[in-house]
This record gives sequence, C-alpha cells and structure tokens, in this order.
Amino acid sequence: MLVGKTLVSSQPLDFHKYLVPQIENNLIDWATGEGAFVVVSLLESETVPSDVKANLKKELSKPKNSKALKTAAGEGNKGATIIVGLLN
Repeated sequence: MLVGKTLVSSQPLDFHKYLVPQIENNLIDWATGEGAFVVVSLLESETVPSDVKANLKKELSKPKNSKALKTAAGEGNKGATIIVGLLN
C-alpha cells in the first residue's frame, strides 16, 4: 500500500498531446469556466512545447476571447485572472 507516498514518473507524460485536441474547440469555455486551471497548467507547464503555448495564447488573445476572460476574472474566476496575467 502506498499511502502518503508520491510516485514520480521518470518519463514525461506529455499530457498536452491528449488534452489540447479535446479542449481546443471549447478553449474559451474551459478558460472562463471550471476548467480555467487546466488551461493555466497548459500555459505554465515546462513540458508543453512553446509552439503549443503560442497557439493557445493566440486563440485566447483574440478580442472576443480576451473580453470573456476579463469578464470571468472580474467575476472572481481565479484561473481566468491568472490567464489574463499570462497573456499580458
């Protein structure tokens, strides 16, 4: 039994390869909703390639999406607040 122990993988998980295709069509919904910290983790992860991060930032920076993010941040969405800061 492994209670109280953390196992660390020696190989990268590359979770972005599986996650981004699943959320990219609804990225702004994730970023402004309950999945905001999932988007934060994609933008902050050292293992997510810079081109993937750049594509996410490009989409999130579109005027309509930027406005939605700022609205969500203003309504108290902490993840959206972090995303807005990462885009600036």
